[in-house]
Order: sequence, then C-alpha cells, then structure tokens
Amino acid sequence: AVHLLLDNAAVGMEQLVVYTDLGGVARVDRLWRAIPDVQTEESSPAFDRTAAYLISDQTL
Repeated sequence: AVHLLLDNAAVGMEQLVVYTDLGGVARVDRLWRAIPDVQTEESSPAFDRTAAYLISDQTL
C-alpha cells in the first residue's frame, strides 16, 4: 500500500494505492479524494474507513 498526500498552498489530493499479487496477475485499487483547502482540511472518516478496509486481510 502506498499513501500519498499531495498539496500546495491552496489545494491538495490524498490517495491510497493498494497493490495485491494474485499469483502472476496484480490487482490495483485506488482511493482518492480532493482536498479543497489544505489549510483547514480535517481527516475524512469515510476515506479512513475505506482505506482501512482496503489494506485489511478481508480484501486479499
């Protein structure tokens, strides 16, 4: 799993990329959200819950 947080002074993007080896074939799941104002942005409960599920054993 790779977690990226890209931002500048005004806007940003948070992205989680999960790579799963399926025995010769790879599955890639991407979850991202726009961050309209990085100065006041708080965490997103929906993003956090979905990210936790994607990296859990339930999805492998």
